[in-house]
Amino acid sequence: MHAPLQTVMLLTSSSKQFRLRAPGSQVVARDQFASCESMTSRSSRLDCVVCHFYYGQAIESTATVAAVVAMPLVLPPTVLGFYLLVALGPEGIGGPIAGLWGGRTLAFTFQGLVIGSVFYSLPFVVQPIRNAFQAMGDRPLEAAATLRASPRRAFWTVAVPLARPGFLTGAVLGFAHTVGEFGVVLMIGGNIPGTTKVLSVAIYDYVETSRWREASILAGGMRGLHLSSSSR
Repeated sequence: MHAPLQTVMLLTSSSKQFRLRAPGSQVVARDQFASCESMTSRSSRLDCVVCHFYYGQAIESTATVAAVVAMPLVLPPTVLGFYLLVALGPEGIGGPIAGLWGGRTLAFTFQGLVIGSVFYSLPFVVQPIRNAFQAMGDRPLEAAATLRASPRRAFWTVAVPLARPGFLTGAVLGFAHTVGEFGVVLMIGGNIPGTTKVLSVAIYDYVETSRWREASILAGGMRGLHLSSSSR
């Protein structure tokens, strides 16, 4: 039960060492892990709402939601990134939202990068949480109903605490998956140093300019993070 939480702590501590050992990449690492932390926090809340819908709706409705959640697994990253770019641009929903604080678009911003990462990582976070709810069964909620708890209250006070291992596992998978994103983040965020440039894009830049040492350091650090998460 505590293994996923230990992995999150390990990833965080490893990222600090990794930043110090990657010459010229401190800003990139900072933006990368700030994006991952924001994605993990917001994705966990959204996934909890999605799983609440799974738990209480008809099979036909949940099948539609499952299809939407699984979309990042089916569409190529560049295709998904293109549609998110259009949606977050000035002509999409991103324009009015950015206008609330005087902006023009959410595309090519850190906020847009986080939104895209949340959507792209949904399947990796939702599935462990959904499996945790299914493994729990209906008996805890039935017992709560005998104590006159409403379905909503039973879900948040009984089902969610019992599904905590699924939430932690989903957080680890979502964090690790976000670290390795490339196509979606490049389409939505571009390659703006200090704002949207992340580790995977930095590796690509280093390879293009034949800076093999820097690319090897970044690639080795990312490989270590993913091996740490997969071994827990």
